[in-house]
Amino acid sequence: MTKTRTFIALALPAILRDALVEELADARESTRGVRWVAAENLHVTLKFYGDVAAPVIEALTQQLSQLETRPFRLVLEGVGAFPSWRRPRVVWVGLTEAESAVMALVEAMERVSSALGFAREARPFRPHLTIGRVRQGVRSDLTALQPLTGRRFGVWDVDRLTLFASELRPEGARYRALYERPL
Repeated sequence: MTKTRTFIALALPAILRDALVEELADARESTRGVRWVAAENLHVTLKFYGDVAAPVIEALTQQLSQLETRPFRLVLEGVGAFPSWRRPRVVWVGLTEAESAVMALVEAMERVSSALGFAREARPFRPHLTIGRVRQGVRSDLTALQPLTGRRFGVWDVDRLTLFASELRPEGARYRALYERPL
């Protein structure tokens, strides 16, 4: 049976995406050793599923359609690195103001997912928008990003939830919406 690599996310609207990429352009240009996320792929992952069979995707979309959710507002603010600036693996933009709304949505995703047999995420959810990944084995210098730690990049009225298919390619991941619903 064919399986599809899937995840549930909040897709960043084009206007915010473009503004964020433009604001980060100089820092991205002068930062080595980071594989930057393509603008069209910027999103906040709520739950990663991995390879999933079509009947399970169908059951998942059915469960998602019945969720009671509400729109909320997030502020894109600051740049950081996981696990730290000294040993970065992921470069991110922070999400502030409605962390409790995001956490409630993540918990709803976990409930739906566990009802379908998916394991709960062991690590605590930390609201962020991944903008880059540090290449393994490459020493990177993120100095150009550090002045952006307090920068406010914009306000996001989050009103949609999307189940994505992810196809890994040599030039980078390609995402395709399988299901989308309003919050």
